Amino acid sequence: MAKYSEEITKLLRLGATAMAAKNYEFAVEHYSEVCQLVNFELGYDDPDCMFLYGKALFENAVSHSDILGGNNAGDKDRSGSDNHAKLKEMENVFNDELAEEEEEEDEEEEGATPVVEEEEEEEEEEEESEANGATDDADDQEDDFSVAWEILDLTRVFYQDSLERLKGELPSTIPYLTSDKKDEINSSLASNEALSIYKKLADTYDLLGEISLETENFNQATTDLEQMAQIKSKLYPSHTGQVTEAYYKLSLAYEFNSKDNNALEKSIDSMEKAVKSIATRAVLSKQNNNIDPVDDELVIEMKLRLDELKRNNDELKSKKDQIVKGLLGEPAGDSSKDKQSQVSVNDLSGMVKKRKSNDKGGRIIKKVKK
Repeated sequence: MAKYSEEITKLLRLGATAMAAKNYEFAVEHYSEVCQLVNFELGYDDPDCMFLYGKALFENAVSHSDILGGNNAGDKDRSGSDNHAKLKEMENVFNDELAEEEEEEDEEEEGATPVVEEEEEEEEEEEESEANGATDDADDQEDDFSVAWEILDLTRVFYQDSLERLKGELPSTIPYLTSDKKDEINSSLASNEALSIYKKLADTYDLLGEISLETENFNQATTDLEQMAQIKSKLYPSHTGQVTEAYYKLSLAYEFNSKDNNALEKSIDSMEKAVKSIATRAVLSKQNNNIDPVDDELVIEMKLRLDELKRNNDELKSKKDQIVKGLLGEPAGDSSKDKQSQVSVNDLSGMVKKRKSNDKGGRIIKKVKK
């Protein structure tokens, strides 16, 4: 990382503090200013600063996505307590209104009508304003995802160019690192600039893939996560959490990539590598105290997911065979199955079992990272 001025160093510190506190909007502001100042002072864009800015934008977009989606269990709990508080508030208001109504019984009904109409108009305006506000928030969120991806894609180009110049300095033995523990990684990276950039490139591909997963651009996600998995397989031993996580994410991206005819098979292949990685770590952790123990429940969850992918693949192959036989005029079993075989080839994508893209995925990824 380049040597920065005191002002830039201060902003970097503020950005890191904001990220740690999950104040992502402040982090975005600080890192945006950092990128501008670095370009002004040094005369070029710094990929390290751009990465920080892109990550802050991504985290900010995700945080707003969670709020708009309301998909956290904690949100439900808060919603329940909020409703209870509102109910008590309405009871108090209702009691106050009873006393007011007794005093206003002699007033003509016509006098109250315009007030009701005005209140209804105000409520409609408020609802419309809230709806527009929600739409604006969603647009801002999409903008953050788009800007984050563009910045990180440019960051990737800078790292690749730097790596091309230093390619001969990478270690000759694969994996390049002996562990994925932070202290050991930092020690190795400090003495090898090419290795440091190689890791940064992997992290950039990782973040690019996560953005595409969030925005459901699964075809792009597979492209970036495939590169990330290849790099991490060279960086880290195959049993480490970094490799497990890499292939799990790649499997997730392939599972939902409808643009690749062999996506499900590739998803299975990636998931098999992820399961093999964590299963090996589970065995080694019992033999070596330096390797963190593995959650047995996590291993079971990942194996179950692999089994499910295989079942889906078998079902898809069977239905494809039925369709081919139907097109060729060959018998494909009983009459009910024959009718199903006459489905248009274009409907094959609908035969794959559909699941929400966030189904257990994020939860398992978080566990794998531990």
